[in-house]
Amino acid sequence: MKSLITVLPFDIAPDSIPLALPLLLAQMEKAKINVKGIDFNAELYNKILTPKYFKECIKNIKKEYEILKTKTNFNEAENQKKRIYEKIINNPEKIKYLINNFSRIKKEYLNKEISLGTRIPKEIIEILKVAFAPFSQFAPWKSFSYSYNYSEIVDFADSKDNNIFYNFLLKYGHKYNFNQYDFVGVSLPFENSIYYAFTLGKYIKETTKNTKVVFGGAIITRLWDDFIKFPQIFDKYCDNIIVGDGDKAIIEYSNYIKGKVSEKEVSGLVYRDSNGILQKNPVDNIEINSIMEPSYKKINLKNYPKNVLLNIQFSRGCPWGKCAFCTFSYPYRTKFSILDVKSAVDMLENLVRKYKIKDFYIIDETLTFRFFVDFAKEIIKRDIKIKYDCRLRFSNQYTYEIFNLLAQSGLRSIFWGYEAESERILKIMNKGIDYKTRTDILKNAKQAGIINKLGFIFGFPGETENEIWQTINFIKDNYKKIFDRFSISIFSLEKNSYIIREPEKYGICNISKKSDFSIGHYYSDNTISRERVYQLIDFCLKTTDEKTNT
Repeated sequence: MKSLITVLPFDIAPDSIPLALPLLLAQMEKAKINVKGIDFNAELYNKILTPKYFKECIKNIKKEYEILKTKTNFNEAENQKKRIYEKIINNPEKIKYLINNFSRIKKEYLNKEISLGTRIPKEIIEILKVAFAPFSQFAPWKSFSYSYNYSEIVDFADSKDNNIFYNFLLKYGHKYNFNQYDFVGVSLPFENSIYYAFTLGKYIKETTKNTKVVFGGAIITRLWDDFIKFPQIFDKYCDNIIVGDGDKAIIEYSNYIKGKVSEKEVSGLVYRDSNGILQKNPVDNIEINSIMEPSYKKINLKNYPKNVLLNIQFSRGCPWGKCAFCTFSYPYRTKFSILDVKSAVDMLENLVRKYKIKDFYIIDETLTFRFFVDFAKEIIKRDIKIKYDCRLRFSNQYTYEIFNLLAQSGLRSIFWGYEAESERILKIMNKGIDYKTRTDILKNAKQAGIINKLGFIFGFPGETENEIWQTINFIKDNYKKIFDRFSISIFSLEKNSYIIREPEKYGICNISKKSDFSIGHYYSDNTISRERVYQLIDFCLKTTDEKTNT
């Protein structure tokens, strides 16, 4: 038996390896399953970022533009394509510069320092603008809003006109020989992964005879009940979906494909029964201490920048897990689990030794104080030379002395959920933190040489414009003084959050889904309009000149 695990987190720079891939590979290797891993995001980037591909794009753009010029009537898509092509063709000096400097630009990109949150370098963006044309609607260098309606996702997956991944598969798909695999497991970490999962699933099902396609990952877990509303998905784009953690379920699914167990024995599996009706098995998530350390043996590390960041996880869930807006702790709200410190540091030390990589991002929702302090002490004791970043909740236990210890262990930056300056709003959010000590905590961290990154939410239900101005003034007064980077998001009413369960408690009404596969919802409340919130966000960003989010 041979299987393939792939991840589809398109529209981000491949400066880190999605953790789902090495985690699932590790579990399958432990079970002695012949498996391969592919990050198609990195594969696509590396095919695009070559002088040959770039020159082919220029040639094709000029050819298609000449055809477009002969037309007298244009639809909107053709008009958009024409505008994009004209921008490229009318800038020959930029094209010449990029071609002449391609090797240098790519070399700098592959050797850049990516671990502090820097995104794609400007010159790489210029190349991608050409390489993605006319697929610009879905380019990673452009900010836009996806529509997650079934019909639009299907149109994208079935079309060559605006789907760069479909074109990539048409050109290079045969090299992956999908027919050799008994099944292909596709992990969807983000909502936009749905577009590319449908594209890949359709391609595999059309070009192979017996290869099964199974979708899993965070988005499937959050949206599985939306998927089963469209049974046709399970005919054209995949065979099954797996809800919940894949660590245990992927092994059970492998045994199901082998005929060793029935479909009813695969945790979280959605399948058609003998009557063609979709059924879902109960979810049985694995205990954190039973999870293998991530395995990168079968991942092509050459696809990533030299200073690639390895994601690592020591816990599942959140020890607080009660913030009204949060859906990150779903589905772990009833069970938070964390590794013992020795096992966590053993894992880290093994990864450094095996892969010679010393840059890490701890993706846990937060680390408990006791674990983090003991973790830092153990790293210092073993003299492990690493740099790492993490997310934390505000706690009075974090003194300057503690931050100094953490910095000595290699802690480089912390992302804090500051959310709002108003104590009233924090209480409504149920943040469960001491409002008054946050500034001192940030000062102590910065004094210890740690970079503070803050996340803010504007427009929480019931928040007034004056309260938003309190937050804006805090940002203006303290940016670059006690924190170094920040991002602002507008409140989103999301599926599986506490707030959506009791909307009347927050003055929310008229709730409706934004689209067929949407985590976010439309709603009404009696406070500041969303248009005004966007204006305030824009003002704050322009005032502080914060162009690069965390």
